[in-house]
Amino acid sequence: MSDRPFDATPDQSVAGSDLPPPSLPPPPASVAMTNPPNVAYTMTLPTKSVSTAYILSIFFGLAGIHQFYLGRVGRGFIYAFTFGGLGFAVIYDWFTLRKQVERANEEIRAGLRAG
Repeated sequence: MSDRPFDATPDQSVAGSDLPPPSLPPPPASVAMTNPPNVAYTMTLPTKSVSTAYILSIFFGLAGIHQFYLGRVGRGFIYAFTFGGLGFAVIYDWFTLRKQVERANEEIRAGLRAG
């Protein structure tokens, strides 16, 4: 060991002093390590898009295609056979379509409806 105090290893005290060996402070509580979620088992569920539903409603609303897209097969057939409630149901859907898409996505997440 040399005479210089800077050559002391962390598990040795400096020669000629009563100082304990240096140690690292514990990490702060906000940096506590937690196990991240296992990405291999994380599955993202498909969700319905509001813009896709609006585009389908505008171009194919009288045929009820936007209702089929949202998984509402019965309502889709009603729209198809009544030409979208003679157009009135399609116009109504333009004001409520965002909420219909949110409801369909909630049902997909809850496992009540297939994606």
